[in-house]
Formats: sequence, structure tokens, C-alpha cells
Amino acid sequence: MSDARDVEEQDVDKQRNEHLKRVQRNLLPFLDVKVNSNMKNEAFKSLNYYHYQYQSYGIPLDNIKLYICLLESCAVEGDWVMCKKIMELIAGGNVKINLQAFMSIIECAYRADKHDVISGILENITTSGFDINDMLIECNFVRDQKEVVLKAIRTQIPSFEPKRRVSPIFYNCKLLEHLNEDMPADRFYSPLGPPSTTQIYIDRAKEQLEAEERCFKIITNFDHNSELSKEKTEVAKKVRKYVSKWNVEMLLVFQEDVNQFRMKSASSNGILDIMPYFCCLKPEEYVEIMYREFLSVMLSTDQIALDLRGLHRLLGCKVMDKYFLQTKMQNGVVDHTLKLYKEYCEYYVNPELTSRFTARQYWELLREKYYNGPDIEPVEHRWPRDIITEVGKRMFSIMQRVIKFDLNFLENTGKPGVKNLVSPFFTALTINEENGAESRDVKRNRDVLPYCELLDDGTYCMQTTYLPMLCPPIPWTSVSSGGFLINHTYSSYVFLRGTLASQHELLKGTNKQDLFPYFDSVNHITDTPWLINKQVLKTAIEVFKRWNPSSEPVELNAEKKRLATLLLGVRRGKQQSETSVLDIKHKFSVAIDLCGKVFWFPHSIDFRGRMYPIATYFSYQMTDVDRGLLLFAKGEPLGKDGLDWLKIHLTNSSGGKKRCSLKEKIEYCDEMLPEIMDSADNPLEGNGWWQKCSNPWQTLASCIELTSALRSPDPHAYVSHFPVHQDGSCNGLQHYAALARDLEAAKHVNLEPHDVPRDFYTRISTELEEARKKDADNGNQVAMFLDGLINRQFIKMPVMAMIYGTSRSGHLPIVKQLNDISEFSVPQQRIAADYLAEKIQPIFETWFTSVKGVTNWFSKSGNLISHIHEKPVEWVTPIGLPVCQPYFVPGRRFRVERVIPTKESNTLKQSQSFSSNFIHSLDATHLILTNLYCQRRGIPFVSIHDSYWTHSSRINEMNKICREQFVALHSEPLLENLSEHLKQRFCRQVFLDNEEYKSDIEALKQILSKVPDKGSFDLSKVLESTFGQLIVFLLD
Repeated sequence: MSDARDVEEQDVDKQRNEHLKRVQRNLLPFLDVKVNSNMKNEAFKSLNYYHYQYQSYGIPLDNIKLYICLLESCAVEGDWVMCKKIMELIAGGNVKINLQAFMSIIECAYRADKHDVISGILENITTSGFDINDMLIECNFVRDQKEVVLKAIRTQIPSFEPKRRVSPIFYNCKLLEHLNEDMPADRFYSPLGPPSTTQIYIDRAKEQLEAEERCFKIITNFDHNSELSKEKTEVAKKVRKYVSKWNVEMLLVFQEDVNQFRMKSASSNGILDIMPYFCCLKPEEYVEIMYREFLSVMLSTDQIALDLRGLHRLLGCKVMDKYFLQTKMQNGVVDHTLKLYKEYCEYYVNPELTSRFTARQYWELLREKYYNGPDIEPVEHRWPRDIITEVGKRMFSIMQRVIKFDLNFLENTGKPGVKNLVSPFFTALTINEENGAESRDVKRNRDVLPYCELLDDGTYCMQTTYLPMLCPPIPWTSVSSGGFLINHTYSSYVFLRGTLASQHELLKGTNKQDLFPYFDSVNHITDTPWLINKQVLKTAIEVFKRWNPSSEPVELNAEKKRLATLLLGVRRGKQQSETSVLDIKHKFSVAIDLCGKVFWFPHSIDFRGRMYPIATYFSYQMTDVDRGLLLFAKGEPLGKDGLDWLKIHLTNSSGGKKRCSLKEKIEYCDEMLPEIMDSADNPLEGNGWWQKCSNPWQTLASCIELTSALRSPDPHAYVSHFPVHQDGSCNGLQHYAALARDLEAAKHVNLEPHDVPRDFYTRISTELEEARKKDADNGNQVAMFLDGLINRQFIKMPVMAMIYGTSRSGHLPIVKQLNDISEFSVPQQRIAADYLAEKIQPIFETWFTSVKGVTNWFSKSGNLISHIHEKPVEWVTPIGLPVCQPYFVPGRRFRVERVIPTKESNTLKQSQSFSSNFIHSLDATHLILTNLYCQRRGIPFVSIHDSYWTHSSRINEMNKICREQFVALHSEPLLENLSEHLKQRFCRQVFLDNEEYKSDIEALKQILSKVPDKGSFDLSKVLESTFGQLIVFLLD
């Protein structure tokens, strides 16, 4: 009985401690919002309450950041009385003080004219083991804090001059050591060319800053029809008049709710509540967010249903983003950033600067130059996820209460004075048939949708951070500083996108210098300026008008169906569109807005180091239409080889001569010149050859560019703005083949020199089809069922899954492929998937013996790591990025409203994904190496994972660098280094000392030590290969 009671008490203590830890985490942003919303006294009341409550539990409230929050507020106002009270709490609670706290205390003493106590504070700093000079280097300053603190110190030490530390600016990575040498004196790459001036960039920056301060930009809808019938015009006036009162009503309801929050908060002891999060902006700003979100839900989405919790989070995040923007403006951070940026613009027009520094290095020099201003990376405290959701939930509740249409009034029906109020949206409970999980969705009320459409003023309200920038982005110098002119640490557009806390913890312990390759690589791609291809845009808009999706259904008109497919595309291997009508409207509206302007795409990376544009409406990483619409802003003469590469690119885009030599591709292009020129001159009235190609819009853009070059007086001197692509050939397998030095695999994936490219997937599909035919001839029903289905595209995903070990013998991707074929029932899909997987496996294992050894090693290692430790698998890339796989067991759902998060690692996903994610991180490493060496030689560079883009005149240089860096990367002992890292991380002595896990750890250590033997492939052969890293044809 006693033992049971002890266990119960331990559980109670554990739950209480977890609760107290959570409270302490949530208290920091709570206090931060209060002090920044002129509620300093209320914030002190909360701090005081929790300080003594924790003491009563015998647990100190020992997070010094909580006290600093209040100290900084006291310092600004020179409130020495409250500052002393906080110091007493720190001393009485045995809280470990730091330099940031001392800095605020000194500032407060100086502003309060307590110069007599400054000497004692400085002495206290020294006796606490700190250096006064370090305070001016390590602390985070806003407004004029640094100048005030310096004055305070000089009241006691008149001759004091801070000594600045020299921050490293070079790489500490062996693979990049050559880039630490002086840059060549003639290296100069101005994105817009010599005619540019600093003022051009400054003017564009001001326009961009205005948009970022508003948080949104109004874009004209190119397809809006403003003409309404007389009857509809009258109804529209009535609707707009009716709707105009909503903002006033929402403001009143909002203020009533806030007053209730305030009354409840005032009567409490200062406990955590929602109140400050509804007082950190002006009431009108909350109302504007709510109204714009109503318009977005009703007019700017074609989704049938929206996740309710997602909508809550979206509203809450918009409030949080606005709050962080507001505090940055109040603290002088925005003004100081703009001050630096104005001088940074000189970097783009001064050859001396671009020949001496990378963008990161020059930006850091400017930060040192303007040392006395506020820090442009201020400390920010992220709002808890549940608070963000709760803020959005309360706001949506106000929307539901106020935003209603009176159908009797609008339709002139019903008795006078009797209202028939109908909400434009409603929530519906959805139950997942597979796992029974419940969720709530927001759906639009079709009865009032026609009235909502009358509110459409012909514009889209687009979030600024989802659009390209109008000026060069700020270079990334840390994971929280870079990209947009105004950014914040916890926005959705930080350097590492979608990263979980586990990887953020790893990054905290990472030397910032280790991340320089990633910052510089993203900066180089981000610095590439773009233009809209006006001719392609004009044709695309004309196609859209002829299609006219708002008229009769596409199915009723064959020509319209063809035009719809041309614009929307078709997902490869599937029967569904690649994009939607609304997406096309957004793209073309943004493209028209950008037409004639130069613009930039800020980028971020994922947890593996892969780079992505942040823009979501329109970018070069999206569809065929997007890519066809884009040109480099700066042109370069085609030169000696550029014309041939332009022809090769056109052939690749068209889908012709896929597995032919480069010479044959050029000859094919020459043969097709009449069709090419006809496509360029008469894209819609001519023969329409480009419309039948694999990538029609990229093909059309290529036709226009090649035609213009050939008709110029000297094609080799023709200045081309056209980006030419070089696409990787079976990139994942190339890395596997190089890791294993697998000779046979290297031949199949073009790492060995060949006159004509080899296609591994085509060969497998050919052998598989031969085996299927034989089985079908022998009466196998499944084989007969699969007649006509097996081709290169069909087997590509299953084979990739088999290589990476992400599913059982490629079974799952086969089921997904078959799922698009309506004739196949679910049981038939599974039987067919088993059949195909059984046939593919031996073919793959026969051809790739050494590669199979590597994949098995990854699979066994990942499986043991995830099962023994029940933690994410981690590693460090060859150039320094710590990687942590973000796979966890989904949270448990209690009712519909609440999800309890879990930190339990998804062991199956961790194990299955280790191999593929390591290869992707390796592929990203190779891309970054290629990018940085291209930057050194002044070669423009853009990429979509394994597709590298540059000017046609620079292709040969880029390809040479690409192969050199592939060889350099794989010349490193990659698997041996990974083995040592994993042993140090997961097989430490502390684990071996635990008897419960000792045998498992020993088994893991043994597997990790058995690095697979390498084959006989000579890696230097890659340098001679025409089609390996990179191959120059597009594959379906």
C-alpha cells in the first residue's frame, strides 16, 4: 500500500513539475507583451506572484530572462524604485544574474540620475566573474541603450573605450578552404550591370519597406470583370452599404471582450491569461485582420473546406507578426536596418566591393561600422502555440458573431423588421475514416456566396512575405537575420523553414562560422534579379481568355479542355491538374504587377539544407508556366558556345531526343527551326508545335529566345537574359554509386563517360515489361491486368522508394500510382503492387550490389538508433549543418478543440527516412559547393535541387565546377565520418554504463563500425563524363 502511495505521489510531483516548467516557458512572452503594451505594473504583479508561488513549491523561478523583461522596461523609464524590487527578487530567489541584466540595471541607474550607485554595479559585475567590456559585445541593445550604458560607465571610468572582437568572416571547412584566398581582382558581378545607381536600390527598398510595414500588398486581379447588370449593380450597392457596418460592430464587440479580459485579469493575482495578447495592437488593427481574413476565406480560396485550427493559428500568427513588427519599429530596429541598407546598396554598383567581399561579409562590416546603434537582431520571445491558436479562436468567434447577412433585407423578402441572419461560413465536424480522428473544418455558405462575390473589388490582398521582393534581400548572417527587410525570429520565413525545436537546439550549439556556406549559398541565389518575360505572359493571358473558365464547363468543349490542360498542366503520371484556376489567377496577377520591374526571390533552407524560394504565389520552383514567365534581369552575350546550349536546352524542354548525344540534340533543334520560329512568331495562330511539347511554356520561352538570337546581326554577340537549365541524372543513385564506388551503378547513372546518356529507369522498365509479357503469356492474371501500364514514369517512384528504403520494396508508391487508375479496385492495387515489387527487387539488387550494401547499412543503423534511443536521428553535413529528422508521433486529440503535443519520436519514420534524408543533405551539400565556387568566378547561379540554372554562355564553366565539386565531396571519407559522428552521439560511455541498454548499444556500435566496403569505380572518371553531374536532358 505504501509503495502504491509513493508511486502515486511521484506521479503527482512529476505532473506538477511539468506544469510549472510549462508555466515558466509561457510566462516569458506573457511578460514581454505586457511591458511592450504599457502594462509594466501588471507585468510586475505577475512576476511577483509566480516568483513566490514557485518558492512555496521549493522550485526557484530561476529563468533570468523573466526578470530582464521587467528590468528593461524599468531602464527605459528610469524607474529605479521598481528596478530595486526586481533586484531583490533576483537576490532572494538565488537567480543567476547575467550581463544583460546588469546592462539594464546600469541603464536604469543612469536614466534615474543614480550615478552614485553605478560604481557599485560595475564592481558587482567584476566580482560576479564578468568583464565590463563583454557587456558591450555580448548584450542585445535597442534604441539608444548602448550609448546610454557607455555614458554610465564613463561616469566612473572616464577613459573607458570598448574593445571590439574581430568576428570570423572566412570558412572553416576543408572543402571550401580555397575560397578563403583573395578573390581575383577582376571578379565583379553587378546583377543589373554598370548603369545602376545606389539611389535606384534605395528607392526600391523604400517601396518594399512600405509593403512590409503594411504586411500586405493589394494586387489587381487581371481577370476581374467590373461590369455588372443593372440589377446586380443595385444589389452590390446594397450589399456594400450593409457590410460597411461590420467593422464598426466588430470593433465594439472586440472592445467589449477586451474589457471583460481586463476585468478578469485585474481581479486575479497576475496569473497567466489571454488579456495582454489582445492589447498589444490597436483595436482597429485586429478588426482589419479579421475583415481581410473574411474576404480571403470567401473570395481568395478555391478549397472546399479549411481546417478550423489552421485558420485560428493563421489569425493568431498575423497578430504576432504585427506585434513583432511594431516592437521593432518602436525600438529603432527598423530605422537602423534601413540606415545600414542604404549603404549596403553601394555593394551592387561598386566593383571594388563585389570583388573583395561576399554579401554576408560586407553586411557584417556595415554592422561593425554602425556599432553604436540598436542590434538588428533583437531578442524576441515566441508566443506559445496554444496562445496563438486561442487568440485566433477568439477573433474567429467575433467574426462569427458579427459577420452575417440579412437575407430578408438583401432579397426584399419576409415581413418588415424581421431579420433572416445567415453566416457566410460555418464549421463542420469531419471524421477520418481510416483512423477515426476528429477535426473541424470551415466551409463557405453557398447561399450567401453570390453576395460575397459582389464585394470583390477586383483586387487580391496578398501577404507581402508571400511575394517576390522589389529590392535585393538583406543577406543572411544568422538563422534569424536576413531575407526580408523586416523579419523576426519566429516568423514563417526564417532561414530554416519548418524546423522543430530539436534542430534549433542543435543550432544553438553550432559555431555560426560552420553555417557560413549555407548563408552565402542562399545569398548568392537570392541576389539573382529577375524580369517577367512579356511575350510569354501576353500569350498565357490570351490562352486564359480563350479558355474563359468562368463560362461553360471544360468537359463540354474539347478546345477549352485543351487550353485548360495547357495552362493548368497535368501532374506527371496522374489524371489531375498540376495547379488550379485560382492559382493561375494569382500567378498572372502577380506577374502583371511585376511586369517591367526587377525583382528578387528571398530563400530559406529546410532541415537538410535544401534551398527554396519563400514566395508562394509565384516562383521559379513552381510550375512550367512560372518558369516560362521568368528571365534573368541581367543579360550576357551568348558567346562561343551559348547558342548551342540554348538549342540543347530547347530540345530538352520540348521532350525530344531525351537519350541522345549533345550533337544530336543540336541537330534536332536545327531541323525543327521552322516550327520553332513559327511558335515564336505565331504562338496561338500558327502550327502550335510548342503546345504539344513536354514543357510547353518553357519550350515557348526557348523558341522566342532562340528566334531572337538567330535573327540578330551576330547571334554570338546577342545579349541573352534566358536561364538555361542543367538537370541531374538519377541524382540520388549517383551519390549512392559514388559512396559505394559501385562500378556497375556508376555506368547506369552516367558517372562514367558515355557518348549518349544512359537512363537507368528506362532500362529497368524495359526488363520489367519483358518479364510481365512472359508472365501474361503464361496466363498470369495480374500480369495481364498491367498490360500497357509499365513505363519509365510508372516505375520511377517505386524504384526510388526501394533505393532509399522508405517503403517495403517500393510497395506503397506502386499502390499510389495504381490508385490513379479507376479500373483498379483497392484489393487489385495491392495484389498488383506485390507482383511488381517482387519483380523489381531482384533486377535492382543484381545491378547495384555495392549500393545495396550501403542502403542496408543505413537501414540497420537508423533502425537501431531510433528504437534504442527513441529520439530523432541526427548527423552533421560535410560542410557543417546539423541535421535532425523532424518525425514525431502525432499529438493525441482530446475532443475536437485540443491536441496534446508529444515529443515521442516516430521510430519507423526515423528509420525509413535516414537513408533518403542523408542523401538529400549530401545532394544539397554538392549544390552549395557548386554554387559557392560559381560565385567566386562571377557565374550567376540558381537551382531547383538537382537542376542548376545559369546563362547559356556560362554552362561549360558551371558544369566543370559541378563535376569538380562532386569529386571533391566524394573524395572525403563521408561514410567513415558519419560512422564516427553517430558513435560519438549515440554510443557514448554513459549509454554503455546503463545495463538495460548495454547490449543494444554494443550491437549499434558494431553495425556503425562496419562501414560498407567500396567497389572499384574510379571517382576521377566523373571529371570526363558529359552526362554525369550534370546531365543535360529533361526526364519525364
